[in-house]
Amino acid sequence: MLDDRAAAAAAAAFLEEDIRLNPDPDFDNVVRVAPEHGFKDGRHFVIPFDTVDFLDHGDEFARLAGNPPIVVDLETGACHFLDDDEEQEYRDRGFPI
Repeated sequence: MLDDRAAAAAAAAFLEEDIRLNPDPDFDNVVRVAPEHGFKDGRHFVIPFDTVDFLDHGDEFARLAGNPPIVVDLETGACHFLDDDEEQEYRDRGFPI
């Protein structure tokens, strides 16, 4: 079972790989995961991410829109982006998505 730190590292590596595989030439902001704004649900840790300018400096103009959080399986370390069905389920259950 991964602890919070290992789960955050897995999410960061997943995000880094996604950015490497899907570069956006129009995007010049550095992003990072924000486990301090995430939540756990059983064996999953749902971790949002955003730009460093927003997370560290509160720059609302740098905030991302439409970026789904990363779901980390705490047993396997596998990661994926939260899909629409998962998002709705969490909203229905009162989780802060």
